[in-house]
Amino acid sequence: PTLFFCLYWKAHPTNHTMDFSIPPGIGSVVPGRHSPASCLSFHSSGKRLFVAHEGDHRLQIVDCLTGKADQAPSKIERETIQLVHATHHEDCILFTGSGKSHIQQPVGQKFAVNYMSVYDNKTLRKFRGHSDRVNSLSQCPENDTFLSASNDRTVRLWTLQSAGCLAECRLPSDSTNSPLAVFDSTGMIFCMTAQMSNLQGHHLHMYDARNHAAGAFAELQLSVQDLSKAIVDASAVIGGGQAMPVDQATTLAQYPFCSMQFNASGNQILVGSSCGISLLLDGFEGTIQKVLLGHTANGTSKAACCYSGDDKHVLTGNADGTVDVWQVDTGSIKQRLDGAMGGGPIQSVAFNPAFQQFATGSKDVAMWIWGGAQA
Repeated sequence: PTLFFCLYWKAHPTNHTMDFSIPPGIGSVVPGRHSPASCLSFHSSGKRLFVAHEGDHRLQIVDCLTGKADQAPSKIERETIQLVHATHHEDCILFTGSGKSHIQQPVGQKFAVNYMSVYDNKTLRKFRGHSDRVNSLSQCPENDTFLSASNDRTVRLWTLQSAGCLAECRLPSDSTNSPLAVFDSTGMIFCMTAQMSNLQGHHLHMYDARNHAAGAFAELQLSVQDLSKAIVDASAVIGGGQAMPVDQATTLAQYPFCSMQFNASGNQILVGSSCGISLLLDGFEGTIQKVLLGHTANGTSKAACCYSGDDKHVLTGNADGTVDVWQVDTGSIKQRLDGAMGGGPIQSVAFNPAFQQFATGSKDVAMWIWGGAQA
């Protein structure tokens, strides 16, 4: 039998220190089927986890209090599913497809953002406008607006209350078609990032969500030279003085970003790269603070990373099923957790916003807790 329980944070997460000196364990494993969990999103209540399985177009819902599947997985064949994001309503989600459905659809339909009720599996609204794959979704924590960033070179601002786009931010002219966009924890600021077309760096543009029409109030750049140097320096620390060759570091620095998250205070941004590296950036200046160079940072898999609830640690998933726990202040690994029960390479990781719990997604979904583990 499975022993599973959650310890509720009565204090605000930023005031509650996560004690990784007492290792968390896997309290429950929710079995997958044929494809890995490509995206994880907790509801703000902490009671539900939404899981997207892109490979076989399934949406899975996990009850975080029991560690079991809340209902049978939903098959989403027409729209397909590759990103899922919880909204303020516990029974409603946003999701986007890969655009690879076998069912013929207009372009605007294939790449629409879908607002769905999981209570009765009905689509409540479709947000049409993107003409290519959506890379990221971000719900404002304070109201019903949300962001979508697409390979069509636009970031769009929407509200759940109506289907029309509220605003459209176009990428800088010298950027590629792989943007990301995310709100900070207050919902007052959002950041948009895109890789430069000459692969010489990344744009980071900051917007005031209340005055987005005025354009970005800060237009920052992260150069490949700075990132490459930071990777070399980090590799020397990990390798005991043996640094990574500069050309190898430069190659890793030229990979696009695949995820982005503000910490709770908004003064730092965690970025995951498609090469497996995670970065900690200054939330105001965009400069590199730390490079989290795990053993999967080799260009073969995307980084799976997230902050812990107290922002003092970063969790990164590895190809061997382990999870690295990094100290934010030092940029060093505090602990490596054995995730063998999770079923293969970890492709996604998320921390519960209300409970001492986190989830990792591979072939199966592993729910990690403190004070209890599978017997």
